[in-house]
Amino acid sequence: YALSGDEPLAFHCADRVLHAAASAAAAYAALVATCGDVLVAAACGALFAVHPIHAEAVSNTTGRAETLCALLLLVGFAQYARAAEEQAWRETEGNAERALPPRWPQLGQVAGVLFFTLLAMLAKEHGVVLPALCAAWELYRFVAPRADQGELAAWLRRAGPLLVGGALLALWRVARNGGTQPNLNVLQNPACFHEDALVRFLSYSWIYALNAVSLFVPTRLCADWSGPSIPLVDVGQRGAAAELPRLAGGAA
Repeated sequence: YALSGDEPLAFHCADRVLHAAASAAAAYAALVATCGDVLVAAACGALFAVHPIHAEAVSNTTGRAETLCALLLLVGFAQYARAAEEQAWRETEGNAERALPPRWPQLGQVAGVLFFTLLAMLAKEHGVVLPALCAAWELYRFVAPRADQGELAAWLRRAGPLLVGGALLALWRVARNGGTQPNLNVLQNPACFHEDALVRFLSYSWIYALNAVSLFVPTRLCADWSGPSIPLVDVGQRGAAAELPRLAGGAA
């Protein structure tokens, strides 16, 4: 804004640059996570770049927070995964086939993850998942192939500081809200105000399912899923026989 004022072109250009950087970060994170598989990394970066579900975050300047959060999260994950691989390589004396987990956490690795978690959370609350993502990747990378108790203990020693630090950051973020609740009304979020707990549960579950379908089959997208754009799931009023086909048609 200091350079171009309220000229929209500058904001759109900045959004495209951020998305390109996030796509490159996705490719690099995949490269590290797959131990240097260039084809998989290129495919991941390309898919991230062109996936239709990112259209709103890139086209609308208000969606910049999501792109920035994704960029910081991917960079944080990549730096941790690379450091863990290098530490495991040193501790196994270059024997990549052993792929043993590092024995102990290193302060720099934990601090780096928590630093990027904090930055990502300042952009969007979703950044809090970064420590859990790093711990889950290390479990899959080093422990799951062998399921050895000693390796599991080493993973717990490394995952513990990450998860505790992530939990503390989450508590800090909640405290920053001051205990306030979102100021919604029935038109913005009809499921939240419905008197039937089953309807609320089924409606929110349906939204999560619809988001999952949109991720893998992005044939029907919407700029804003709030309000009446997603109808309530009320099997008591309409009956399951009528409700399930309607929902299935909405996901198609």
